[in-house]
Amino acid sequence: MIDWCLIMKYYQDIHILDTEGTKFNQIISRVFTSIHHAITAFLAEHEDTKTTDRIALAFPELAERIEQNSLIIGSIIRVFGKDVEAISSLNLNVALIKYRFNTRCTPIKEVPSEHTYAMYKRHSRSKSKVLIKDGKHRHPGIFMKSDSTGQNLVLNIDEVVYDHALYGQYNSFGLSSTATVPKF
Repeated sequence: MIDWCLIMKYYQDIHILDTEGTKFNQIISRVFTSIHHAITAFLAEHEDTKTTDRIALAFPELAERIEQNSLIIGSIIRVFGKDVEAISSLNLNVALIKYRFNTRCTPIKEVPSEHTYAMYKRHSRSKSKVLIKDGKHRHPGIFMKSDSTGQNLVLNIDEVVYDHALYGQYNSFGLSSTATVPKF
C-alpha cells in the first residue's frame, strides 16, 4: 500500500472561459504554456531537476471529450500539489494575469476523500483511441510553440484510470508515465 504522504493532497482548478471573439484553443494553449513555465520555474527553484513529485496536472474533462470525438481537452486544467505551498509557489494568479478575462482560478482545496486515480501522460497512438479527421489521426491535445526550437507542436494527452495510486515523477508539463493523481 502506498503511503498517504506521497499522494497529491491539494488542488486548484483553472477554468478556461469561452469568451466571445476568442478562439478557445488559442486561450487554452496560452494558459497551459503559462502553467508549464510556472512549473519549469518551480523545478529550477525548488527541485534542481527536470522532474518533481510535488506538482502535477490533470484534465478532468478529457475522457468525456474523447468519447465525444472532440479535439479539445476540456475547459478545466487541475493543478495538484503535495502541499498548499507547492501550488502557491506557482503563483498562478500572477502567471495567468494576461488571461484574467478568460480564466478563473479556484481557491486551493483539499482533494476529496472519495476518488479514483488517473495517469495523464503524452499520447501514444498505438495504445489509445485516436480520431481520424481529413485522413489524419487526431487526439485531444494542446497546441504549443516550443520555446527552444520555435516549432509548433501538439501535446496530445492520454488518461489511464486506476483504482489505486502509483507514485512517481511528473515532468515540466505536469504529466507522468509512471504516476497517478486523484480523479474526481
